[in-house]
Amino acid sequence: MTVTSNNVENEMAILDFLIVDDSDPFVKLTKRTLHKSGLACTIKEAPNGKSALDLLADKGACPDVILLDMNMPVMNGFEFLDQYIGEGRCTHTTLIYMLTSSVMEQDKMRAKGYPQIKAYFEKPLTVHNIEQIIADLAARGRV
Repeated sequence: MTVTSNNVENEMAILDFLIVDDSDPFVKLTKRTLHKSGLACTIKEAPNGKSALDLLADKGACPDVILLDMNMPVMNGFEFLDQYIGEGRCTHTTLIYMLTSSVMEQDKMRAKGYPQIKAYFEKPLTVHNIEQIIADLAARGRV
């Protein structure tokens, strides 16, 4: 599986991803899917929202994409978003995608209440999801 951009000149750009998820199997699967996609990317991970905020404490540490789980210990995805947005962290440069196992309509509706969330994906990450991420990055001139 290889997902490519139409802009060959910028394909060499290395994208920064942050996976915020407490499930090791899903993190490994997501990382494998991203690597198989052919995207040139670095991937950081955090097991919960608090750890993610700690990673992002440096104002210059804004990833291109955050893949955010909803249900995690310590600080869940919504608590992370509230603090992340409240502090004005990277909200204009980072694309945030809810990547979760929740199929509850109320969770989807709550996620839609955050304009910073580009899309709500159900686990696992798919080629179609990656194509949407690439299209969103291309719209921002990143790929």
